[in-house]
Amino acid sequence: MPNYQVKVLGGDFKAGYVIIKTGGIRAERFKSIKSLKAIGSPLFKKEKFFPKDIADAQVVTSENSTSVVGKAAWAATGTVLLGPIGLLAGALGGGNKSITQVLVTLTDDRSFLIEGKPKHVNYLIQAPHLK
Repeated sequence: MPNYQVKVLGGDFKAGYVIIKTGGIRAERFKSIKSLKAIGSPLFKKEKFFPKDIADAQVVTSENSTSVVGKAAWAATGTVLLGPIGLLAGALGGGNKSITQVLVTLTDDRSFLIEGKPKHVNYLIQAPHLK
């Protein structure tokens, strides 16, 4: 059962990285968010939230970007491994990134903006429906 690291950008919690824990018998399901630090809380106090604590989660932005350096690295690797076909496959497939930002509102009216890969933050988007 994998855990995913995503980034808190702001809101009622300090910016930094947190862990989204997943698990389940049949399929991966969102279980909790761990290591959120509330603004104004004691230095080492961290909070943990479960699906029942999330009132709403909305996608703010979703962007795709391409890295020229990433494409070049994948193309070079493909060339070494598979020759000209690998060059083409590496240049077409490498260096693509997707990032999604989600605004999460908790049942106690606190909120935070979180950023990560679409697969990782989708667990938060589904959380209000898991109650």
